[in-house]
This record gives sequence, C-alpha cells and structure tokens, in this order.
Amino acid sequence: MKDDSVEFCQELMDQFVKSTRQHIIRVNTIASFIGQYYPYHDLSKFDSPFYYILPYRHGEKKLEDIIKPDSMDEVNELLGKATWKHILSDSHHPEFWDNKLSLNTPFDRDNPKCDIDATQMSESALDEYTCDCMSMSIQLDNDPKAVHKWFDDNISTRTGSRWIMSAKQIKYINELADKIIKILQNSERKVFFDVDGVLRDIVGYFGTPDDNWDVKVDGKTIYEKITEDFSVLADMPPMDYIDVVKDFAPTPFIMSSQQEPEAQKFTNLWLKKHFGAASGVYVTEGSCHTKDSLLNENDRIFDDHPKFPESNKLIIVSHGYNEHKQGLRVNTPFEMEAALEVLKKW
Repeated sequence: MKDDSVEFCQELMDQFVKSTRQHIIRVNTIASFIGQYYPYHDLSKFDSPFYYILPYRHGEKKLEDIIKPDSMDEVNELLGKATWKHILSDSHHPEFWDNKLSLNTPFDRDNPKCDIDATQMSESALDEYTCDCMSMSIQLDNDPKAVHKWFDDNISTRTGSRWIMSAKQIKYINELADKIIKILQNSERKVFFDVDGVLRDIVGYFGTPDDNWDVKVDGKTIYEKITEDFSVLADMPPMDYIDVVKDFAPTPFIMSSQQEPEAQKFTNLWLKKHFGAASGVYVTEGSCHTKDSLLNENDRIFDDHPKFPESNKLIIVSHGYNEHKQGLRVNTPFEMEAALEVLKKW
C-alpha cells in the first residue's frame, strides 16, 4: 500500500485482533460442549504481515471507509494472499486436505463451484470445522442453526460445489451441529459467575500484584485482611467485566466461595448494590472442587481460581496468578462477551 495509508494501520490491526480473538473464544466455547479445546485455532492468522486488513471481510466497517480508493487493488491482493496462506496452513479448513492445492495455485476461494476435494478430511478436523462454521453462524446470522444452510449451500458429494465431501462426512457434521444446538437450546443449562476476581476487584482494592495468589498485605494474606473487617467486601470496586455480565443477565447466577456468614452478608450487599438483588450460591467447604461438583455437565462457570479442577465447565478469567492453567480463558471484557454470545439462551 502507499505510504499515505499507513495512518490507518493501527485501527485496522486493533479491529483484527479483537475480531479474531472473539472468534477463537466462540469456537472454543462451542467446542467445550463436545469435550474439545483448540488452543491453536486460527493462530496462523497472526503470523502474516497482511492480516491487519482481514477483519474488514466481516467487520462493521468496509475497506473503502478506511483505505483510500487508490490503494484498494493492493489491499485486496494482500487480503487474498493472506487468506490463502491461512486456509492452507490450518487443518480445520477443507482446502488443507486437497493435495492439488499450494500457495502458488491461482485460486478464487470464494467461487461457489471451486470443487475443493475434502474427502480425506479427518474426523477431528471435521469437529473443529463444525465449531468454526457455527461460530460464524452466530456472528453473522445470530443463529447457530444457520450452519445447516451454510453446509447445504457449500458442500456436496458431487462436482460443481464449493467443497466436495463424502456422504458420511456430510452426515457427520450435520449430526454434530444438531448435537451442539440441542445443548445450547437446553433451558436448564446455566451460566455461573464467581465473584472475586471476576465481578469484584479484590486485588485492585488492596493494590496488590496480580501475579501472586498468596500475596501478602502488611504481612497478612488478603483473606486474613478481610477477616479483620468483612465490611470491606461491600465497598470493593467492580471488575471491568461487570457491564458485560449485566448485559447478559441483569441478575446472574453467582457461585462464590464465601466460608463465613459475615462474608456472605457483605457479599450479598455488594451484589445488591451492583445487580439490584442478592443472588449468591455460596460454597462454604471445598472451594473450587465443590463448585465443579455442583455444576451440571452443560453448565459453565467463569472463575479465576488457579486450582479449579480441569473441566469443560470452566472458562478461566485471566489473571497473572492463573496463567499456568490450560484451557479456555478470557482476557478482556470483549472476549467474555464473545463466550456469552454462545452461552445465551437460544
């Protein structure tokens, strides 16, 4: 691109990072319902110097709003190269499985009759592909069921379609999508939120480092400081996630480890202040292990505890003290928002 378009690059990069991170979160939230987690999903996008323009394929703004018209041809060329590199690198894309394709293949991926041979696509790749397509159905159509139309419009056992798959593969992805949709539509499924480290900023209140679960204040642990005066629990500031949670559920389901009655009392006051009602389910023994046992298979909880058992039910709210934990995590409010897009009632 010409030098006079450089001023727009940071805006494009910011939108790309946000859009891609939200998509990855949606994919892995969906995948959790089939017992899967894809830590490398779409990370190849970040390897390309061209990817700051990708969000504008599905973003709120159009390329013409950001890039000056005399640079559009070059932008579109870079977009094509970047997209092609990505889909040939990641096995959840049908193109990865077509041996006749390479980076040097002149190809229009958006041609609805390009006959990509995906008949060798593995079952594990089909799982990730289905979660990927469902994420886009939620983003673009606000309906996970729209994935079936996407399959019907783009996949066939015959030539003259975008992707060629076997009848067995087509049956598999449709049945997998139906399985996930049934779970998402289950009215008994619940989403829980921990309080401290998710909704209430206990670390910020004491001004302690975020990377040490056992940090001390004036020689005492945070727990010991709180037990000196439980009333501080009612006055602590909220985390940045709180507005996202309010938009999702004005009175959310709470599951928090509060062992003493006084802690529960002042936490109820805090919840009433911020949500208009006390809605806590308090765990008094066993902490996070007890929480996990109280959750049904398809319930989900946003929690920050570094010792929470490995579980598909857990969505980790990132802090320095839990960075060692593996699994689906949210780092920002917009990432939590993406997970909740999937978890809302359909």
